[in-house]
Amino acid sequence: MNESREGAEADPVIRAIRTRRVVRALTTVPVDQEDLEAVVDSARYAPRAGNRRIHRYVVVTRPAMLRALRMVSPGMLQAPTAAVVVCIDWDRAGAFGFTRATPAPYVDVGTASATMLLAAHALGLGAGPVTSFSRTAAATLLGLPEPVRPELIVCLGNPATQRTPALRRRPGNEWTDVLQWDRGARPEGSGPQHGRDATRHRKRDEELIRSQISKIAPASAPGREEHGAEAFVDVYAQDADLTNVVGKTFQGRDAIVGHLRRLFADPRFLAGTPVGSPRSELRWVTDDVVIVKTYTEREGQQTVTGSALPLRRTYAFRVFHRADGEWLLVSDFYMDVRGESTLSYEEDASAPS
Repeated sequence: MNESREGAEADPVIRAIRTRRVVRALTTVPVDQEDLEAVVDSARYAPRAGNRRIHRYVVVTRPAMLRALRMVSPGMLQAPTAAVVVCIDWDRAGAFGFTRATPAPYVDVGTASATMLLAAHALGLGAGPVTSFSRTAAATLLGLPEPVRPELIVCLGNPATQRTPALRRRPGNEWTDVLQWDRGARPEGSGPQHGRDATRHRKRDEELIRSQISKIAPASAPGREEHGAEAFVDVYAQDADLTNVVGKTFQGRDAIVGHLRRLFADPRFLAGTPVGSPRSELRWVTDDVVIVKTYTEREGQQTVTGSALPLRRTYAFRVFHRADGEWLLVSDFYMDVRGESTLSYEEDASAPS
């Protein structure tokens, strides 16, 4: 080994780069506030196109919000106690001449995220990036204004193994101008409702949501495509996304409606009979956002080759958002149950909770 290589091996930065790992085994101990602030602040030292500040960071620490993010993030295999959602502010990006086809803003998402991962490693935290998640659902959950779109999630937590002592944060760092906690900035007057009135309307809202779900439920016999053609359109938001059990995503209402019409017209999909009634659980994230988890079983459904499946167990995860008094589906995610690793956000996925 030559002298320059030996020097690199001894350099703490090089050593940190080479020893950093994606950590998915995390404890339930919350991340220290100072450590969390140091990780987020490190992003402003990352290289960026023209040194322009076109990104926003939403830090999520509330357990309920973290659980909600995991529901719409199939790539989130860990259970973090904190997460940083890296977003692009397209209003600011546009002011500098960037378009959504320009690679620079997305590259800068990567440099900021990589810098935060190294900072977390230096502080003895476990961290890992997640890119497999519903952008529309995450933006809805976090209450992000339309120009601000999430692109990557950095999961943080204390590793299950012994952590190293945390480093002291540099004083005098200014980062609060691009940072929100748990929820993004929303227009004035759009905050959650409280009190007796909101409670009184929740039961009615849940009935409306269940009614929406029933419109897209498969029938037990062919011909559903005639029944549901208009109903499909009424359920999904214009920018909704749907991910099927093989991981293919359909973006936008038109693409989703076309996919469902084809699916419900296929006699192989409609073959067999349901086993019992679907089991659904509604989780209120805010007064305007609800996540619905549904578990179904079906006997005799056929594969694309026509062979029958003895029993098919499927989870559906749906994010509903209320806009202008109407509940619309913004994210629809399906997953076949094949084992405990299937449901990444559950501690025990062997049976529906």
